[in-house]
Amino acid sequence: MKDPKDFCTCTDFRCPNHPRNHDRGCGPCIEKNLKQKEIPTCFFRAIDCEKPTPGWHFADFAALVERAKAVKSGEVLPDGLTDAAVGILGAEKNNPHE
Repeated sequence: MKDPKDFCTCTDFRCPNHPRNHDRGCGPCIEKNLKQKEIPTCFFRAIDCEKPTPGWHFADFAALVERAKAVKSGEVLPDGLTDAAVGILGAEKNNPHE
């Protein structure tokens, strides 16, 4: 298995959980993200599409996936979000920790 320092795509090298800053691999980053109901940056960076939301939560990742699908199919709305992404984000605002 590759060393996480070699494949981590996160550019926040000041983060204490970045694999370059310790010898525990991706575990500290994943643990922090799970506690905060977030998705690690590397998952966002793996999708080649402009991120439509400012956050890193589950709904933000879902919106990015929906946007990438819409861009690929040519169905992006003028505001950059798809109908599905708007629905996901609306649900997240009403119940942010589910």
